[in-house]
Amino acid sequence: MQKILKKPAILLFVLLVAGATRVFAQAEEEDGPVAERIKSAKIGLITTRLNLTADQSKQFWPVYEAYETDRKKIRVQMRRLRVNSVPSAATDDEIRKDLKELLNLRQKEVDAEKEYVGRFLKVISPRQVAELYKSEKEFNRMLLQELRERRAVRKGGR
Repeated sequence: MQKILKKPAILLFVLLVAGATRVFAQAEEEDGPVAERIKSAKIGLITTRLNLTADQSKQFWPVYEAYETDRKKIRVQMRRLRVNSVPSAATDDEIRKDLKELLNLRQKEVDAEKEYVGRFLKVISPRQVAELYKSEKEFNRMLLQELRERRAVRKGGR
């Protein structure tokens, strides 16, 4: 029975991602229509994979939204550090400071992950939490693949 449910869910997911990335070239805004479609596809996949009950869903999504927001804030801070692209004018002390901050942010990421696992476990089962992480990885992999294919088509069309 689960195999039957998984195939339509994957098909639905692929269709949603295809639709989401269709307008990717039009707007790369973080809160634009593309981001909303991608978010909808992700919600659809996670909801299907976790097999959330109505009660679980009401409790789960606010926690997940907070989790996503916290992760995003940390990752934005990480990208801003000079460690990722060291300018030639940066001093060793500036680079050392950024390296230390990067490690602090990574620790903050781990601490947040621990906190949210605890919060998730109050709402969903350990198996569902594991499936959540698996589904997120699969979603990201599929989304990246879709974007690579679209880039290849655009390059080939020029």
